[in-house]
Amino acid sequence: MDFTVHYPKHDKALAVNTKLGIDVYRIVQEAVNNAIKHAKANNITVDVKPSKNFLDVQIIDDGHGFSDTNKQQGYGIASMQNRAEKMAGSLSLQSMQPGTKVALRVQLS
Repeated sequence: MDFTVHYPKHDKALAVNTKLGIDVYRIVQEAVNNAIKHAKANNITVDVKPSKNFLDVQIIDDGHGFSDTNKQQGYGIASMQNRAEKMAGSLSLQSMQPGTKVALRVQLS
């Protein structure tokens, strides 16, 4: 398995409060776990892109993807969506057949 993380080093825009940081971490953790456990991905990439007002995080894998029916059944996905809502952020999941892209956007304070 190949796991890659892209993030800017020493970027002041990346500074987040503890609660936001934990919620973002948990969403990334769940997306990576889903890619390994359910999608049987061989490659996973996490892209972290801060800007002045937002933090965009994408988790992309080359696994099996999912159907719309399966997407709504998982507790993990519901947990990710709930966390994003609590942060007043947005979360989208896109099956790319093969692969999945999970995109999170949260506003930085």
